Amino acid sequence: LLNRLDATGRLAYSAASDERITLWCPEVGAEELGQHMIVVGRRGDSWKGAAGVRRLARRLPTLWWAVPLLHVPGSMPVWRWLYRQVARRRYLLGGHVCDEDRCPTG
Repeated sequence: LLNRLDATGRLAYSAASDERITLWCPEVGAEELGQHMIVVGRRGDSWKGAAGVRRLARRLPTLWWAVPLLHVPGSMPVWRWLYRQVARRRYLLGGHVCDEDRCPTG
């Protein structure tokens, strides 16, 4: 989805299993990588989960419409909750078939 939204080709993507992740984001553990999307900036700053979505919205022209919504004062708990709901269903939303509430891990 992000690849389609990134019409200008500004983003680079990496799987959580990529060994370079520990170089780019040493403060993030392996378990956390499986739970959250991590956005790493050019200076090495990182944002995870809903904060990462906020960061991407400010960087991708196709998501600029969402910036005011994502930055409503006091709304971050709602965005974190929504992010968790989507993250739990990410494989189903991506078209994968899951058996007995278990989905692929990669």
